[in-house]
Parts: sequence; structure tokens; C-alpha cells
Amino acid sequence: MNTFYKLLKKIFMDYKIKNLGDKEVYYIKIDNEVAGFFAILRETLDYCCYADEQGFLPYIIYSKRTLYSENGFFLGTKNPFEYYYEQPLLFMSDSIFSGLNLVKSRLIHLEKIEMKYNLKPFSYIVEDKYFEKMADIYRKYMHLNVMTNKKIEINIEKIIRGKRTLGVHIRGTDFYKEFNNHPVPVTVDEYIQVINEEAEREQYGQVFVATDDVRCLKKLKQILNIPLVFYKNTMRASGNKSVAYERSERKNNNYLLGYEVLKDAYTLAACDGFIGCLSQVDIFVQIIKKSKGQDFASLKIIDKGVFTNNRQCWEPSK
Repeated sequence: MNTFYKLLKKIFMDYKIKNLGDKEVYYIKIDNEVAGFFAILRETLDYCCYADEQGFLPYIIYSKRTLYSENGFFLGTKNPFEYYYEQPLLFMSDSIFSGLNLVKSRLIHLEKIEMKYNLKPFSYIVEDKYFEKMADIYRKYMHLNVMTNKKIEINIEKIIRGKRTLGVHIRGTDFYKEFNNHPVPVTVDEYIQVINEEAEREQYGQVFVATDDVRCLKKLKQILNIPLVFYKNTMRASGNKSVAYERSERKNNNYLLGYEVLKDAYTLAACDGFIGCLSQVDIFVQIIKKSKGQDFASLKIIDKGVFTNNRQCWEPSK
């Protein structure tokens, strides 16, 4: 039935595209082999914003070089973007492109959007204007596919359970390597102090923590006196290497790495309050929340600035 449903959508979109006339399709290809899930999603969102302002129709491709790509066809597609999201134009066959006016995304388009709304090049420090604009763009163009949406909704319900929940995101692992233009990491002790203050003031019944670092989770469990919940079957690293580069024998590991961080972000956005740091994950937690027309009861982003040095961040791709 799922295959039949996809076929019907494809036929409908083929018909719709063929009747676009001289409408331009904006071909967004993300070929970044080193960036994490939300870094490449931010690139995608910037390009969608550019397309929106130019009156183009965005079509999004993640190449097989991205960290979340599985070999060959997976979940009915070769496009890793479609593992998680619907195409803004739904499903299109490659043959359709020959009859359309295509505009290809260029880095300068992304840079223009970042400068227009964030007043600076691609940065962890984000202006309110950028959040507001990208929330609108996310709402318009970024829709989880049916399978992903259902799985995430079920997991959120199991975690939140109707309780007033404080969401906390802790970014560890490779952040401790102090890379150039990357945030100064927030210690677990600093998080605990803010968690205790927020929980007492806002009367939160539990804390949901999302982290890529086993060490951070272990320390929180040892010290925090507030009920703590987290996803148990999520890959985390125990050293200073990004979890995105962790090798694993588990089936469909690349896809799962993307799904797990996406699930974390949506769960954090479903919480009543949020404590985060300077990270792409936390940027998207706020964008997702705003895209739903919602605000956090309490929001605290711990900002210790970014490093300025000669240490480059890119690790070898797996």
C-alpha cells in the first residue's frame, strides 16, 4: 500500500510539473561530505529561502557523499534527504527535468541569505531575524515524511508522557577539540547549575536530555536529582570524535545517525522549556519550535563564545 501511495503521488507531481509552464525549478544539491545533519539541513534551508524569494520551486538532493547516505536504494530512494523529508515538489523523476527551466543552487545564494538575515557568514551565533525567517521557510518547505513523522510522534509521546518537561541538549565529543570558529564547550557542571535553577523556577517535572556524549550523560545521571529521561537506543560516543564519524556494525547506521539526531531535535522542540548551547542542533530546535507557532516557557542558550585559532575541524570522512 505504501508503494502504491508513493506511485500515486509521483504521477500527480509529474502532471503538476509538466503544467508549470515557464516556472523555474531550483535544483539544490548538497554534496557536503564532512558536515553534520543539521549543518547540511541549514544549507538546505538557506537555499530554500533563496528559492522562495526568487519565486523558484526547490528540489533537494543530498548526494551519496553525505554522511547519512546508505548504499544504493534505501527506503525507496537514492536521495538521503528523502529518508526523512518529503520533497517540496514531492517525488519527481529525472526525465522530467529535461522539459523544465532549471536553476542550480550556488554557494553565493546561501551566503546572500546568511548575510541578509544573520548579518554574518555561516555562524553558530544567530540573530532573532534569522530564526523568524527560517521558521517560516521551514514551515513552508520542510515536512517530515509519513514514516519519520509517525515514528517521532510515538517516541515523543513515550518520553514526555504528559509531564512538564525541560529539554536539555549537551554537545560534547569533538567540541572538546577546540576547533576554529566552533563554540567553546559548556561543561556538565555548568549545565547542572542552569538545570537546577530553571527546574525550580518553572516547576518542571522531568528533564529530557539529548547528548552525543556518553560521559556527559553518565555524569548527569550521577548528580542530577530531578527525574531524567533520554533515548536509550541512540548512538553516543565516549571520546572526542564526532558521533557522525563513529563506525558501527549496526544495520543502516548512516541513516540511523540522521534519524536519531532529528528525533532528538523534535523531542527537544516538544518540551516546555529548553537549555542548549551554540550548536546547529540547538539552532534547529528553536526553528522547529517557532515553525509550529510555539514558544518555550523558558529558553536558555549558554553562550561562551567561539574559538579563534588555526585548528581545522574536518575529520576524515568514513
